Amino acid sequence: MRNALPTIVKLVQTEQYQYSDPITTFLINLYAEFDFEEAQKSLQSAEKVITSDFFLEAFKDEFLENARYVVSEAYCRIHQRIDIA
Repeated sequence: MRNALPTIVKLVQTEQYQYSDPITTFLINLYAEFDFEEAQKSLQSAEKVITSDFFLEAFKDEFLENARYVVSEAYCRIHQRIDIA
């Protein structure tokens, strides 16, 4: 599934003019713009959307866990030093 992520991000980026929500904005902020602060804001908005969605609510914890993982992974990939303090 992780191999498909770059293709998904390109597709979301291409179709952003027609459709956008906090989840797609999170992907664009994280993988296209590498804006981690905006990605965190989008993730908070996405959590609200997922909580209020009947079909997605069951996957909320799994989504948030994986989203935080990919934020950490992307951050570590582009930074040589990480200040934890």
